[in-house]
Amino acid sequence: MNKHMMNCAFCVFMFAGNVFAQDFVDKFGFEVDLDLDGIPDKVDVARATSDEIGDGSFTRYNLRIDFSSGVPAVNATLHAAEPYESTISSLRNKPGYLLLYIGKLDYAYAVYKWDISLEKMCLHATATGINDYIEKRSKYDKFVKLYNKCIDFNVIIPKPDFGFGETDYDYYNKNIIQTEIVTDKADLFDSPDKSSKSGMYLVKGDVVIVKEYKYRVDKKENEIGWFRVQYFSKKLNRNITKWLLSTSFDTL
Repeated sequence: MNKHMMNCAFCVFMFAGNVFAQDFVDKFGFEVDLDLDGIPDKVDVARATSDEIGDGSFTRYNLRIDFSSGVPAVNATLHAAEPYESTISSLRNKPGYLLLYIGKLDYAYAVYKWDISLEKMCLHATATGINDYIEKRSKYDKFVKLYNKCIDFNVIIPKPDFGFGETDYDYYNKNIIQTEIVTDKADLFDSPDKSSKSGMYLVKGDVVIVKEYKYRVDKKENEIGWFRVQYFSKKLNRNITKWLLSTSFDTL
């Protein structure tokens, strides 16, 4: 083996029609304020492809987070099915959020968010899309789940559902999912369409019950996520059901 082969970060060898992935370790790190104390926390990741399950190779991530506030560090092992594409990163450099990208084949993301009351990172949302090999579904399909229960890094991320079982409507109607508005102002719409603005809006900190998710692609190929939500209007003294943009909750 020449020195170029020995120094590569990821090498693939073919023998008798089979593909074998050489184990590699790729270490990287970054800083982002996850515990919301105003001081960046240190995130270290060691990535390797040493796990073989069936016919596939799975990337293993050893994740460590040291919090500046002194809360217990995170030491977790995560897995993703696509060594080439998966990664762990900050979510738009926004404090309190961490993103696990599982890979483009499954178009799957997991968003972790700091829970102030529990003083720990919890699974906030998962976003799954479509496998190109499944012809029954549109390439633009997307399914987003929000979570109330704190699922931390040491628990397996809920398996993606590509619509052949539980739908997003089923999920949100079987589970009472409450979440909080994170934008200063969240406009409400009568339907999942930007032309249907109702004139009503919610503000940061308002709590809603999520009833349904819809994914849309407009004429300019812009991807837009919508949630149908229910909230109690003190002014009208009754529940109101409207649609709002998924950015109101910081989901993908």
